[in-house]
Amino acid sequence: MNATTSEFREVASVFNGLSKNFFKKNIENIMDYRVFLEQSRLSIRDLLFNSIQQGSIKYSIKVESTYEIPNTDVRENRAFKTKCRSMFLDTDINNSLDEDFIKIIQEENDMMLKGSGFSLVSIDGILININKYTPLGGSSYIPLPECLERKKATINVQNTDNKCFKYSILAKLVDPVNNFRIGSNYTEVENSYDFSNLNFPVTLNDVGKFEKKKSRSIS
Repeated sequence: MNATTSEFREVASVFNGLSKNFFKKNIENIMDYRVFLEQSRLSIRDLLFNSIQQGSIKYSIKVESTYEIPNTDVRENRAFKTKCRSMFLDTDINNSLDEDFIKIIQEENDMMLKGSGFSLVSIDGILININKYTPLGGSSYIPLPECLERKKATINVQNTDNKCFKYSILAKLVDPVNNFRIGSNYTEVENSYDFSNLNFPVTLNDVGKFEKKKSRSIS
């Protein structure tokens, strides 16, 4: 299937829909990467937003282009792409796209600075790869098995959001009386640690980031 409109169309789906590719063709023949990316921002944002309503995802962006060496018959297809990154319901999509666009533009600039001799013929379009993603890590409250509950040796915070990791870190700062309930007892101490660089629910990679920032292990 080929994309023939100015919006994204699904062009591939594998593993029962767990991985999909979407393509937007540059039908307006925009020749400036920054302009083309910004013109596409809203449709990319909508695509990602709609995707994460069904659950966490990992995505990447690739801009496909055609280059030629002037006064020759030499033409090449080039692609400038981002790394695959995770996205959750609370992810700032615009901030992520800002970083993605900078990465793509920098890749193209680096190629031109190497003196390849190629000139841009056309920016052909944008390919978005979206994969459903189930992170390995803590999420929300799960009742303890009865054998553990009877021992009264585990603080099992009864949260209703996906910030289980945050509450487990803060629990040691909270008064032991009713420390399984979330209220002002937790909000009063939440600034004791910096959780700003974490995405929730926290993955194993995020745990490493937190430990590095605090220069200590949480185990």
